[in-house]
Amino acid sequence: MILADKYCGDAEMDSLLKKYEVEFTLHQMYGLLYGAVSAPGIVQPSQVISIIFNGKEPDCKSVEEAKSFLENIMTLWNVVADSASGGSHIAWPEIVFQQSDSGLKEYIHAITSLAEQFIKGLDLGGTQEEDFSGEIRDAFESLAKTDILLKEYLNLLEKDKSSNKKVIAESFELVEKAEGVIVDCIGRIAVGLKDSRIRKARETAKFVESAHQARSIKVERNAPCPCGSGKKYKKCCGLLH
Repeated sequence: MILADKYCGDAEMDSLLKKYEVEFTLHQMYGLLYGAVSAPGIVQPSQVISIIFNGKEPDCKSVEEAKSFLENIMTLWNVVADSASGGSHIAWPEIVFQQSDSGLKEYIHAITSLAEQFIKGLDLGGTQEEDFSGEIRDAFESLAKTDILLKEYLNLLEKDKSSNKKVIAESFELVEKAEGVIVDCIGRIAVGLKDSRIRKARETAKFVESAHQARSIKVERNAPCPCGSGKKYKKCCGLLH
């Protein structure tokens, strides 16, 4: 899948993450991005980038390299955001894992780590329990169950040292099906939370508008804040002035 003209591609991004010694993997990045853009609350790109880099500067050789690296991350952000809104098919890491025992374990770990980061991204955007209802709740429960099953399967593989090529091939098929379930669940959650994102954006716009009005209109410090928070002006928007 061609994500965008400016995106270097998953294989190159995976290579860059390793080159610059970024602890985040490509799958973890996808998961965090999907959670961040799906959440009702606005998550700033700088917040996500700080998490990806663990608060450190990537070990780039030049300013141009660092700029190009960040541009690729932001391009991927935009692609994921479009996918989360239902504007395109869900974008997913295109990494091929070796058909071996170690490759299988790496594959499972990649999927489960993506799911974990997806949830962290949702938390970053202030997702609340009330945001999950109906089909969204069903999708989230299915995601959680599939994630648990994959982790349990990984534990079994760690104990079983007798895997042969046939067993590994069959295991890959099972994991691919589980991955398909997680892809579907994340897509349903992302699109399902779209109304919550719109509602939250409107609330934020209303708050900003009220704050602007508070600057131009004289409000007594002990009067109710015009933003509608229920707090006194001096303990709410008054703190900004």
